[in-house]
Amino acid sequence: MNRFICKAAGESEFGSCPGGIARMENNQASITVRNQSGAQFTINFMSGYVNATNRDVKARLEDDIWILEFANGEVWEVPLAAIEGG
Repeated sequence: MNRFICKAAGESEFGSCPGGIARMENNQASITVRNQSGAQFTINFMSGYVNATNRDVKARLEDDIWILEFANGEVWEVPLAAIEGG
């Protein structure tokens, strides 16, 4: 099990949330995570886009960290190495 930096909607402090990584060809991956309130969902890092099951997300790559901002106010940080296997 991996840990990812996450922040619940309305919170000022980041925490740590568990997740499992399924890597694919071409530096793609799906990461199934559990947020701080216990909800489980999957974030898909595909060639040319990032999406998530059951929620809208805006994603941007800053240096080697994906910053994910969800419509519900959650914020996650996922290292590029988690996706690419570095």
